[in-house]
Amino acid sequence: MVNQKKIDYGNQLFSISEDIFNEISKNIQVGISIVDHGHYIFMNKKFKEIFSITVKEENRSFSILDYIAPEDANRIYKIIDSSLKTNQMPTELQFWIIRGDGERRFINNKYTVFKGGEKTNTHLILTIDCTKLKLTYDALSTSEKKLRELFNNANDAIFFSRIRGDEFLSNFIEVNDFACNLLEYTKEELLELSSLDISAPEMKEANKEIIQQIIREEQGTFETILISKTGKEVPVEIRSNFFNLEGEGVIFTVARDLTERRKAENEIRNLNESLKIINSILRHDLNNNLSVIKGAISAYNDVKEHSFLEMTLKATHKSSELIQKMGELEDALIQKENLTILDSEDFLNRIISSYSLFKVTFEIEGNGSFYVDAAFTSVIDNIINNAIKHGQADKIKISIKSSNGFCTIQIADNGSGILDEHKNHVFERSFKYGKTAGTGLGLYIVKKNLERYGGEITVKDNFPKGTIFEIKLKNREEKGFKYKYFPCFSMFFHITFNIVLLFYRAL
Repeated sequence: MVNQKKIDYGNQLFSISEDIFNEISKNIQVGISIVDHGHYIFMNKKFKEIFSITVKEENRSFSILDYIAPEDANRIYKIIDSSLKTNQMPTELQFWIIRGDGERRFINNKYTVFKGGEKTNTHLILTIDCTKLKLTYDALSTSEKKLRELFNNANDAIFFSRIRGDEFLSNFIEVNDFACNLLEYTKEELLELSSLDISAPEMKEANKEIIQQIIREEQGTFETILISKTGKEVPVEIRSNFFNLEGEGVIFTVARDLTERRKAENEIRNLNESLKIINSILRHDLNNNLSVIKGAISAYNDVKEHSFLEMTLKATHKSSELIQKMGELEDALIQKENLTILDSEDFLNRIISSYSLFKVTFEIEGNGSFYVDAAFTSVIDNIINNAIKHGQADKIKISIKSSNGFCTIQIADNGSGILDEHKNHVFERSFKYGKTAGTGLGLYIVKKNLERYGGEITVKDNFPKGTIFEIKLKNREEKGFKYKYFPCFSMFFHITFNIVLLFYRAL
């Protein structure tokens, strides 16, 4: 008969064969230890392996407090100290240790208190080495955190939608921060909607067919218009993938905001058209001037009259002026400098000083500031130059007023004025009139420059004679159009899809 010997730690909670207990504790892959009043009175083989306890350390009264890693020491000390005072040991603790051989391990301790008729301070402790699990969990947590950061910080709107059974398309099951900001919804509000709810009314039917196509072909690319919470239309390029996740169909969508791209395309289109205009004007007018020069030189050779040389000089001067004006126009169209604040007084004084050799009296009234760039000089210079050269003005008054975020500049002269029938055409390209007419590009350049700043210009009569040009500009900073680099969306989409799919599977 097996010798039954009761193990009594406290109040005889367990009655077990000593031989059976020793056999179990020797072969089990869990550390087993028994602590009585803070002293370890039993440790099995696995427990010693976990802590790398030598015979010497075992004999000198082992204490787990000697092995706790520094970062967990204060926390565990407080828990143990509290348990000794209250006689209530926690059921489970997890912490890092530094073994006897210096290796770091992460352990999970489960505590059972022996209780019977009398109170006891004897505990059975099961210790599991969870280092691999802990490291894996930490790595996954770090990866999930990075994926979530990528998901929320992406520069495109990202949506997840689920398709279930007979449902056509469910509400969104996940959206990123960019999607919320783009459509002006909170995340909670957007998760109450589906992709059709945010589609422009005229696009809903087409989008239904596209979604079915995505499900059939498991992917799709198209352009559409989304509607924000406030009703703003947002043109987007959509790339979607359909896949099965845990038995349910899911559509993953990346939507790229095309608003700035549309502006860029329009700007480039307008720029190309303007450059064609510049090219056609240069070809036409220079050919005309060259024909005049050629004919005048030929006539001079025949009759030797100086009037033909003067004709040549005038045509040459006109060609030079044309090239200069076309350069100004090109600068006005192509320059995309950052706008800076400009003080009117210093700016106007510099321009006026360049007319010191002309018999013209200038007067400046008021002061203000406006956001422009270096090309704005040609705006004021062209107006003043026209007043002197073509209007024969000898008095020019510049008045500046600021109100409601705008600065108004009036340039009034006492010249010959502009006929009423010409006022609506003076800003058109190649429009010219009068004996002193030049290339017809000066005021066209003025208008094109002001359009770049979001400014306006009008013309009216001055009294008793002359002309007033009135310019209206913003006097606070406004972000204008800038060319942007658009990376390959296809590559970006596939990278984002794989990253976000990993993130979604981790949810």
